[in-house]
Amino acid sequence: MCSSFLWGHKIHLVSWSSVCQDIKHGGLGLFSAKFWNYATAAKLLWMIHLKKDILWIKWVHGTYLRQTSIWQIQSKNCDSWMWKQLLKARNMIRDKMGSVDNLLNAINSCCVNNNINISSIYRVLFSSSLLCMKDQGLYNFSHYMELSSTASNPLMSSQNRESEWPKKNKIKCTLCGHETTGGISRQKEHLAGSRGNTKPCKKVTPDIIARVKAAMAETKGKKSDKIRFEIERRQDVDISNSRIENAEEITKIGNKRPREFGAIHRYATFLPEEPTSSLTMKQTTVDAAERKRRKELVHEWVSLWTYESGIPFHALMLPSFNNMCEAIGQFGPGYVGPTMYQLREPLLKKAVSRTSVGLEPHKKLWETTGCTLMTDSWTDRKHRCVMNMCIHSSAGVIFYNSIEKSAESHTGDFIYKWVDQCIQEIGADYVVQVVTDNHSANMAAKEKLKIKRPRIFWTSCAAHTTNLMLQDIGKLTNFKNIIEKARALTVFIYGHTRTLALMRKCTRRKDIVRPGTTRFATSFLTLGSLLEKKDALMAMFNSDEFTSLKFVGAAKKKALTANATVISRTFWRGVRSCLKVFTPLFKFLRMVDSDTCPSMGFIIGELNQVKREIMTALKTEKSYMPIISIIERHAKNRLDSSLHLAAWFLNPLFYYAEDEK
Repeated sequence: MCSSFLWGHKIHLVSWSSVCQDIKHGGLGLFSAKFWNYATAAKLLWMIHLKKDILWIKWVHGTYLRQTSIWQIQSKNCDSWMWKQLLKARNMIRDKMGSVDNLLNAINSCCVNNNINISSIYRVLFSSSLLCMKDQGLYNFSHYMELSSTASNPLMSSQNRESEWPKKNKIKCTLCGHETTGGISRQKEHLAGSRGNTKPCKKVTPDIIARVKAAMAETKGKKSDKIRFEIERRQDVDISNSRIENAEEITKIGNKRPREFGAIHRYATFLPEEPTSSLTMKQTTVDAAERKRRKELVHEWVSLWTYESGIPFHALMLPSFNNMCEAIGQFGPGYVGPTMYQLREPLLKKAVSRTSVGLEPHKKLWETTGCTLMTDSWTDRKHRCVMNMCIHSSAGVIFYNSIEKSAESHTGDFIYKWVDQCIQEIGADYVVQVVTDNHSANMAAKEKLKIKRPRIFWTSCAAHTTNLMLQDIGKLTNFKNIIEKARALTVFIYGHTRTLALMRKCTRRKDIVRPGTTRFATSFLTLGSLLEKKDALMAMFNSDEFTSLKFVGAAKKKALTANATVISRTFWRGVRSCLKVFTPLFKFLRMVDSDTCPSMGFIIGELNQVKREIMTALKTEKSYMPIISIIERHAKNRLDSSLHLAAWFLNPLFYYAEDEK
């Protein structure tokens, strides 16, 4: 799209980095979308660093950071894709600036009246000279060189563009004044003193040489590691006894092997013994052009199967998909995929066997550190009741067993017998605790297990217990009225097509979370979303478009009620009061429901902190005592067992805290 807009065809007459330079440097002054995204990420990082009083920032601190600096936290496999991309942008920007202090000083220089303009960050962090430097590691050495261009007017006619625009930029060394034509790698060679492609710098210091060589070695190492990893991955799916059959019959001329298109060569290629550098510029041959054409045809067939089968696009990012493609390519023409029977029976059994072998390290670890049994039941679409048993240890969570007993009542005695059977199979000496929800049948099974196996703890699910707290707090009169008004408001907006379209127009295509059960704290999310969109909702109900809508009957009454709710100061004051109570509990829920780290050692300490925050927010004892009573009632005998107390006592975060003594 960019090339068609600039040139009228798909041929790029000038690199995009040159186009994004300032007009005074020979460019068009356009913003680079890539670096604009980085500038936007820098603004988000700055807001998180300052801990601004915004709901999503509070959620980030409570979910991901937990008293850790945004500049030190590392991404985890279980983190969301958006959070990983934000941390990836943080690392890139921090490396470019050299340190966190330099980055914060640069962002603070763009701050005016506690507000930041993204375009200012863009100009500070990514100047026109940086846009032309494609190598990320060059920024640390950018003050040793200058970028010059001989372009005249960038807005010239299309007839003279190709002849007038410079094909390459010249980089001038600020130490010795030498100009190099080519790219960033050549300028690095100039500073590092490498001979061959450019003249070594005569005024460079040993410190600069060491830094440049280290950057070059790191870049080269990353590329070599990537190539080596790809070779090892392909070797893992080798379906033959030997990598290359009849290798002696292959004749080589120099370092190249002649290729022919036919038979297996159409679908597979031999792997190099050692990783080869991809930096060498090679002329496109007929062989490469033909392979590119065939690859595009294969991609079309893969895409057609993906679209017809409804396969999620992210499934193609799995390593197993690339392994499958490699195995098919090694097999060659004539491959026919497995049948449905093979997928259901023999292949599934083989996959189960491979999985069982992979679980052996987990079982050995149970003997050393112990494990936790987690059981839960659910009902499928055919109303069959299935009970699952999972095992958690320091190595992770694995699925152990499941039973389908729809004909039997899941009483306390039934659950006790099944859990006790699983404990017997695993080994009673290896099981530390059993975790279930707070259903009455589970509590009855708990008492039976306590008699037979007193050394094993039966622990209630902390997330389910917290949901029960939120549910009972939401039933209090002052909170119940606010939640019901919020529910009526959202039901009215989402119940009419025109009001829904108008709401999305006023909120810039943002939706309001519709309330449901309090199990996953949707009431809290809805109230927070409403408060965040307060101005947009008031503008919506006061707009001419809304007043022009004609409602009759019950819809007219609902419209008047919704309008009165939005303009009511009492309602918004009640929303803020609800959030003061729900926010600490929601943070606690996110902590105990997270898979990032074990939460046992934090439950008692964090729950005490929740009660302190609620007492501070509501101030009077008459206001906060009903809420504290609900929290303590649900936590009793569920979140205050001897196992919880021991984990809390041994946690250094609370052991050395003054307010916990």
